Amino acid sequence: MSRDIYTSLSGAQAAWREMEVLANNVANTNTAGFRAGKVAFTVDGEGDGPLGKTHVGIEQVAVDQSQGALRGSSDPGHLAVDGEGFFQVQVGDRQLLTRDGGFRIDESGRMVNGAGHPVLGEGGPIQLEAGEAYSVGIDGKVIGDVSGEVGKIRLVMADVIEPAGTNLYQFQGDTREADGSIRQFHLEGSNADPVASMVELMQNSRYFEAYQKAMQTSDELDSRANRSGGS
Repeated sequence: MSRDIYTSLSGAQAAWREMEVLANNVANTNTAGFRAGKVAFTVDGEGDGPLGKTHVGIEQVAVDQSQGALRGSSDPGHLAVDGEGFFQVQVGDRQLLTRDGGFRIDESGRMVNGAGHPVLGEGGPIQLEAGEAYSVGIDGKVIGDVSGEVGKIRLVMADVIEPAGTNLYQFQGDTREADGSIRQFHLEGSNADPVASMVELMQNSRYFEAYQKAMQTSDELDSRANRSGGS
């Protein structure tokens, strides 16, 4: 079998993975706090001949850190990050990050995200008296009408941030304090550009088709060579 087919296969796999990321971007253009994914490729191999032993792979799916548009809301649980940083939420034994500030106060007085995961402050989960009114300052301080100051929501950054599903992100290494501020009665929109993502998605589908044709051609040439006694 011609080694060219493996090069084409690696290209097709990489193109398919990028299409998945782009399709996810398109699907989340209206998701609060969504961060678009960007694919970084690797190319390895000696490169002798027209294709040689070149292999294309995915180095990482990076998270676009650009700011999404902020829109006003009448819900006090809606918080937006203005600038750098992510909210932290507790999911089981993990601390994950999100820019989706569509929070609420549950029946026990905890501040939680839409899935019910506690929002973390500097001293742990944010806890209020059930049903009390509260305000959140631009510095993240949460002040209840009954409880007074109950904590300060942390905004953090990390060097490596990766998608963890359901609009949450995991990080590698340690987190650090972020310079962003918090805007109550606001939500941040997605930073995915629907038009640009659709254009990229169509381009990638053409690349994927081209790789498929290259594999078919390589297979046909191998079959002809075998029938004629070649190798």
